[in-house]
Amino acid sequence: MVRQNKTIKDIERGCRDLDKVFGPMLIKDIKPAMVEKYQHQRLREPTRYGNHRSPANVNRTIAVLKRMFNLGVREELADKNPCWKIKMLPATCSPKTDLLLYTRTHFQAVWFSEFCIIHF
Repeated sequence: MVRQNKTIKDIERGCRDLDKVFGPMLIKDIKPAMVEKYQHQRLREPTRYGNHRSPANVNRTIAVLKRMFNLGVREELADKNPCWKIKMLPATCSPKTDLLLYTRTHFQAVWFSEFCIIHF
């Protein structure tokens, strides 16, 4: 019973955090790149106690967002889930290594978009 209450509080906290970022947006305007950016920014933010945020904490918040979109798709409130290709952070990820992962992913996305503009 105790774990269930903690899980509910984790979900509520995750929803509040997500609402701060994605709350004013329309569902159709939320893109996978925005979710990835949020994921990496969230890892770099300190916790409310000033500690480093764990990848597990960020992954739980992203799991809440994925579930909300899955429910939205099921109920036909959303056409697709922008989180379905978002990978969870590895357990050993730190803000420093995450910055390298994010930079590489961002570079690849920019390169791909430029490639498409040139070739299509």
